[in-house]
Amino acid sequence: MNKIVSVILLALALAGCANDGTSGSAKVAEPPRHFDFNQAVAAIETAKGAAGGGDHAGAIASLQSGLVLWPAHQPGWAALSRAYQMTGD
Repeated sequence: MNKIVSVILLALALAGCANDGTSGSAKVAEPPRHFDFNQAVAAIETAKGAAGGGDHAGAIASLQSGLVLWPAHQPGWAALSRAYQMTGD
């Protein structure tokens, strides 16, 4: 009986210390839970236009969002590398 009470008290103590990650912390955008080649290509093409217009920061953001949708897009990674190089990073 004493062991059961100890286990219950330990479980309650641990449950009180548990953190679900929502208390006091900023919400972080979750990546999509699916891959979409067509949306990825559209975002990468938008990024190429932004980079051609000199907006390298905008190009980086578009390329990153496109590569999240299709991580295997090698020309997208090459474009991201060039965009970072143009910003000096």
